[in-house]
Amino acid sequence: MRNERAEGPIFSLSLDILYSLFSRFVFQKIELNPWTFEKTK
Repeated sequence: MRNERAEGPIFSLSLDILYSLFSRFVFQKIELNPWTFEKTK
């Protein structure tokens, strides 16, 4: 229980960082090649 409480905020923070990096990468891909995004969508 104690370990879960300690790792909780760190885990959520890492998820936020990964999500921000992923969204940046995705948006850059869309700006560079919008037709590929539509194709995969």
